Amino acid sequence: MGMLVQWSEAEKEAFIDQQFGSQHSHYQTHFGDGNFDVILQGEVKVGRLYLRENEAEILIIDIAILSKYRRQGIGNFILKNIIEEAFQKKKPVKIHVEKNNPALSLYYRLGFKAIEDKGVYLYMEKSYEGSISKKS
Repeated sequence: MGMLVQWSEAEKEAFIDQQFGSQHSHYQTHFGDGNFDVILQGEVKVGRLYLRENEAEILIIDIAILSKYRRQGIGNFILKNIIEEAFQKKKPVKIHVEKNNPALSLYYRLGFKAIEDKGVYLYMEKSYEGSISKKS
């Protein structure tokens, strides 16, 4: 069994920055027409949100809340606002969610339904009355 390396705070921060840069680059490559937003609670940065909207749907590419700010209703608030905006535009909201993601129960509570099993992920949709679902 390998040894765990003790990282300094500077090394941890550099690693996180590098991981964020790689993921952000991936999202820009695959979803270049999407929007990237920082989620704020007051003046504090507590998360991030990547969304892509087209004529047919709003896709949540990624939503992440820092662990110490989770379970405070922030994600619920953001998701409800996305759903409200989508329904005003008569569009469904879609998202890929890892099956072991603790927020999965939140998506179900908000009325998302699994429309496709993609192995590690579930492709989920929150439809509005009269929407016609098409896979992306």
